Amino acid sequence: MIDELSRAKEAWQREYLAFIQGIELLTRDAEVGKIAVLYLDEKIIPRSKANDAAHLATACRYHIPHFVSWNMEHLVRPRKIAQIIECNRRHGIFIPTIVKPSDFLNAII
Repeated sequence: MIDELSRAKEAWQREYLAFIQGIELLTRDAEVGKIAVLYLDEKIIPRSKANDAAHLATACRYHIPHFVSWNMEHLVRPRKIAQIIECNRRHGIFIPTIVKPSDFLNAII
């Protein structure tokens, strides 16, 4: 995540990086890698989007209840969500609720 924030527009970069100061960062351990490779091998997420697979795998590994993403192409689509749920069920992996930011904010407001 820090890598992605570091590539943001310079005007936003400082603000984003300051925002996450003090937040516990989750590590990409072997289990995260195993789950991410599973999504790639099962062609749920394209290999060209391996970082997206790693983000989702991190949420699953650490049992994060909500995975919020703007990625409407590879993650936040009904068919993709169904594929992720099916894969995770078959492999006994935690299933987070996958939503776009507006849906997440509407649910908590």
